[in-house]
Order: sequence, then structure tokens, then C-alpha cells
Amino acid sequence: MLNTLFVGLVTVKPLFVGNRISFEKMNVAIEFNNLKPVLDKVFTFEEVEKGYEYFAK
Repeated sequence: MLNTLFVGLVTVKPLFVGNRISFEKMNVAIEFNNLKPVLDKVFTFEEVEKGYEYFAK
């Protein structure tokens, strides 16, 4: 019954990530090189659509 009720309401997308060792090495490299993300613009939650449009450019 529940399977029939919820059919079409869920989207499942696969996500592939590296292994834990690679993740830890990446974090060490980021910290060692003092890397910081570049944020040139901030959007509010209400502006999320504008944010996606900006990101797509």
C-alpha cells in the first residue's frame, strides 16, 4: 500500500565520492596551503533562484 502511495514522489540520484583516505589528504592539502573558497556574492534563501542563475553564468 505505501509503495503505491508514494510512487512518483521520490527522486533518487546517485552520488559518487572518493574514498576516506583521499578526502583526508585533500583536507590536509587545503589546510597546509591555507586555501579559502572564493565567495563573490551571497544570496538569501528567498533569492535562491537568482543564486542558481548567477552560478550558471
